[in-house]
Amino acid sequence: MDEELACAKATSQAITTFDHIIGHIEDIVVEDEFQGMQLKFMDKYYNEFEDSEENKLCYTPIFNEYVNMLEKHIEHELLKRVKSFNMSEFMSQLNNHKEDVSEELVEMLLSFTDFLTFKQIMVDHKDFRLGNVVDLSLGLTVTSLKANDELPPSATQ
Repeated sequence: MDEELACAKATSQAITTFDHIIGHIEDIVVEDEFQGMQLKFMDKYYNEFEDSEENKLCYTPIFNEYVNMLEKHIEHELLKRVKSFNMSEFMSQLNNHKEDVSEELVEMLLSFTDFLTFKQIMVDHKDFRLGNVVDLSLGLTVTSLKANDELPPSATQ
């Protein structure tokens, strides 16, 4: 019985630690520094990529540069926030908890280990830059669900 309780406690603590790390990663990837690094990198190389089954030889060094730059940045930031952080341990945990993490974050993190995910991100960015993707934000309108007379006086001024 004590072994089961200890195992359950260790599992619960591991999940809590994983969730804590995911929270930090979410913070890191929305920061201007990370966003700027990633965008600058994708803008530099998107013309190299094609949406085809064949992979060019130049993809490998580009992929390695991407992984080196962004993974090291995330790892460096995480080590400042979580002293015992281990990237390889975390990535193996990620494979077991993919369903607990937002799809966009999983895709971005997997782009560090999965070349095909990385390639798809680059092809998608190329499509976006070349205007091959419909920008739905132009047709969006935000409307309050409350009538103006229901808003507090400070909100209507």
